[in-house]
Amino acid sequence: MKRKNSYEIGEAVTYFLQENGLYSQYQLQQVFSKWNEIVGDAIDKATLGLSFQDGRLEIQVGSSVWYQELSYQRSEILTKVNTWLGENLVTEVSIVQHKSSIGR
Repeated sequence: MKRKNSYEIGEAVTYFLQENGLYSQYQLQQVFSKWNEIVGDAIDKATLGLSFQDGRLEIQVGSSVWYQELSYQRSEILTKVNTWLGENLVTEVSIVQHKSSIGR
């Protein structure tokens, strides 16, 4: 029997995160685990790492070809991520070529 003020566990966690100002950070962490779903297989496979700080999503790639390609798709990636989040938490997308792959 469900009580009048009872919540499903997912609702309770969401409520807790929202009430404690942690929901946005939780959503951003979800971007990392759902990256393939957000941007697709090709970009996911080309991505070596992701980081987020102060509204800036940094995408690390392993080749100059992917650096160039994602540089052209920067605004599309920004839109996809913010649409998936349901709010504009990401204000900038930065593409970085992984140091060990420069010059290859």
